[in-house]
Amino acid sequence: MNKFSTFLSLNARDFFKSIQVVLVSTAIPAITVAIKEGGFPTFDDWKTIAMVSLGSWISYIAKNWLTNSEDEFMIPEHNTDGGEGDA
Repeated sequence: MNKFSTFLSLNARDFFKSIQVVLVSTAIPAITVAIKEGGFPTFDDWKTIAMVSLGSWISYIAKNWLTNSEDEFMIPEHNTDGGEGDA
């Protein structure tokens, strides 16, 4: 089984990996704010952190959607039937 989804499609692995991206992109800004301000992030801080996380999630999903099963960006699937085209 190929670990990459085909061009212009997503699989369950893409979504599970995107959850990891969201968790990391939420944790790092939250920790940074907590260290900088010396306390728990405020509601406004959480709004900013949520926007950063959403942007990270959208970027990751878009990248995977536009990547083929050979992990090539913006390149459609290669012809694997061995033919020279329509004959």
